[in-house]
Amino acid sequence: NGGSGFYAKDNTDGRDYLLSTEGERLARYRESFLAAQALLKSLGLVERPSGDDKALLIEALRAELPDEALAWMDAALTLTSGGLRFPPLLGTGGNDGRLDFSNNFLARLADVLSEPSGSAKKVETTRFHRRAWLEAALFGGPAPSLNKNAAGQFDPGSGGGANMGPGASAASLVNPWRFILMLEGSMAFAAAATRRLEATGPGTLVFPFSVRASSAGYGSATLVEEDSGRDELWLPLWESPATWADLSGLLREGRARVTGRGGPRVARNATDFARAISQLGVQRGLSAFERYGFHVRNGLATQAVPLGRWPVRRAPGADLLVDLDRWLDRLRRASRTAPASLQRCRRDIEEAVLALTTTDGPAPVQRLLIALGQCERQMVRSVTWCSRDNALPPIPWLSRGWVDQADDRSPLFALAGALAARGLRARLTPLAEGRFARWNDNARLKVDWHDGALVRSLLSLLVREDIERAAGSEDWQHGEARWQISSEHIAWWLAHPDADRDLQALALGLMLVRPTRVPHRAARGLAWVPPLYALLHLATDGRPIPRGREESERLKRTPGLVTRAAAGDAAGASALALRRLRGAGVGLRLDERPRHLRPVQHLHTSNDRTKRVAAALAFPLSDACRGPLLQSLCAPDPETPPLHPEHS
Repeated sequence: NGGSGFYAKDNTDGRDYLLSTEGERLARYRESFLAAQALLKSLGLVERPSGDDKALLIEALRAELPDEALAWMDAALTLTSGGLRFPPLLGTGGNDGRLDFSNNFLARLADVLSEPSGSAKKVETTRFHRRAWLEAALFGGPAPSLNKNAAGQFDPGSGGGANMGPGASAASLVNPWRFILMLEGSMAFAAAATRRLEATGPGTLVFPFSVRASSAGYGSATLVEEDSGRDELWLPLWESPATWADLSGLLREGRARVTGRGGPRVARNATDFARAISQLGVQRGLSAFERYGFHVRNGLATQAVPLGRWPVRRAPGADLLVDLDRWLDRLRRASRTAPASLQRCRRDIEEAVLALTTTDGPAPVQRLLIALGQCERQMVRSVTWCSRDNALPPIPWLSRGWVDQADDRSPLFALAGALAARGLRARLTPLAEGRFARWNDNARLKVDWHDGALVRSLLSLLVREDIERAAGSEDWQHGEARWQISSEHIAWWLAHPDADRDLQALALGLMLVRPTRVPHRAARGLAWVPPLYALLHLATDGRPIPRGREESERLKRTPGLVTRAAAGDAAGASALALRRLRGAGVGLRLDERPRHLRPVQHLHTSNDRTKRVAAALAFPLSDACRGPLLQSLCAPDPETPPLHPEHS
């Protein structure tokens, strides 16, 4: 490399010290250096080579150098069929720009092994410093009088520069023994080129616990850092004593495996590695992994940046990610040229995946569902780019386990699940019929869904269903809804308009779950709801009116009823509903104030309140709640306890 000590303009302190030694301790190092020097001379190289010349030099070095020198080459670089590949731990072949690690290693050896010179006091001080440096390197104590040298990417905290000390700037300080032991230890991480069944290319670089960089899981992440060419390292931590044989064996394997659709495979990126940890894909008595990225910081310097610690633990939610395994890889590839909105969605998904592997409970599962739902909405807006330009399929159908693990027993989750289970995805996404999720380029979406305006979206859905019912289509029917809710949930939603945004986001995620019957545990809960809701529900639901053990026939559609309710016309909609129900033989005596027991012609309420009550019709109500709903509209029996305190 340039700066390695072999060329005219390089620093030669380390080289001069090495060649001046005569003992057995560094004999093989001297032999390797002299062999490399002779090879450069025979090839006529007076400056660092590049391109094909560099590859030819490396091949020649591997053939000519002593076997002991090859360990460093294996750790620093690998020749593949696609050219030179550089493991992330040692920069770009044992150097970081002009900072050559091996040349600095020789200089640090001179700092601690060369014979001290000068007065007796200076010699004693030098020896004291060297002992103190070694104790600090081994046991973490203070180190006096550190040398002003560069540590490169390995120790950003000691790299010096602006705002790195008590003054405006500080020098780069290095403990020579720490640098020496660090580079000695780095040789345990030997890279190799492999061709295996799981490899996606002709020659894949294998480096212990190394995966492709990902811009997720830390606050300063940007997509630019994924294109830097440096991989990430997930370095293992353990608490029990280990022998060198154990440690070297761990690093030789150094491969985390994640369970995918086609069985176990090697982790390829940060989300894969986090999944492998949570699925116990790495089991060697390890307690955690420290994640490092090699990013450009402090100008143009590449530094090892700690990106978080991942404990080795069992995360049940990580098993759900098998459903997304192949799709996540395709999204990652496609998003490099995707619109900015889709790139943000990909990052949100990866952030949620990483959170799912470290946190238990329904919250991280819901977070991932919400991120997936938002991603599909963006894909629908760019469906041509996805289906024709990049072959990015829709999000695959998710299994029932997503519902089970995301269920936090809240009214919001019940409402979101009921809304999603009534075929919401078929109306919002152009999907082809079949078992697998595929784009249908000829499909036309008939529902005007407004992100961030749930009431408006639900009213649009109800109006579309009313049009389909008028046309004789069976698509409008949700009487056999797979997920039904209770009047308690309706009452809660009417009283919490601030929850609309969260409910809509969660429903868009839950609609990705393959449709299955999910009876909610609280479906029989009873609560007081506005008479207008009860009236509109019974008149528009399409199911027979409950009458004890008998039921009436299904009510016919009332033209204009849903349209008036969606427009906020409470008087007009309630008048039509009353007429339809009385025509079906239902004797109603109701009023906004039940103490006035007299027949009414319509109900009055504000425009916005009417729209929200009408929008509540989009949530499928359970059969058990429809009888009490009818009872609340009829003349109360003096011997029957009222359903609400107002009914007294």
